[in-house]
Amino acid sequence: MKYNCGFKHTLRVAGEWSDPQKRGFNTTNLGKNERIKKFFVNFVAKLIVNHSMSDHNTVTSPQTAEEDGMAIYEHIVNHVDECHDQLDNLIMDMKRVDASGQFLASTARFLAAVDKEGFADYLPKLIESAIEKDRERRYIGQLLEAIWGTDYKERAEELVASDDIFRRLYKRVYPSGVFN
Repeated sequence: MKYNCGFKHTLRVAGEWSDPQKRGFNTTNLGKNERIKKFFVNFVAKLIVNHSMSDHNTVTSPQTAEEDGMAIYEHIVNHVDECHDQLDNLIMDMKRVDASGQFLASTARFLAAVDKEGFADYLPKLIESAIEKDRERRYIGQLLEAIWGTDYKERAEELVASDDIFRRLYKRVYPSGVFN
């Protein structure tokens, strides 16, 4: 699976080559940004339809899931400014393919580093999904410092009282007690 926001690019989706001109919408009178948006919206819709029509809802090969998770993460990193409106769908796809929470946690760290306030609507979804997926706590521990700063331990009591996501994450990373 390959993600790309570029209008002139073709994408491999569910075994088919997808081309915006062949799918029947007129792009000649649209500006480049409008063509990109229309193409991407159509692409995501087709991806969802293809996924819902498949015989299975999980990825069968761990290698394929890892490749898909990496492709989604790379797409977000490479097109963070262009694909802001599509993050809900990309996060949904990432939750489907990321079995360990690695890409969910990495995406949350990346978006927080780029613009924590601008991506505030998406960070809770990513963090909650990473908490659910990362049972071995290999990736979620890095979220505490990346999202709440290097002084999160000094402010832990305050953050636990005011931020439910911090409380859940802190409790998962430090299960023996909240304030050790």
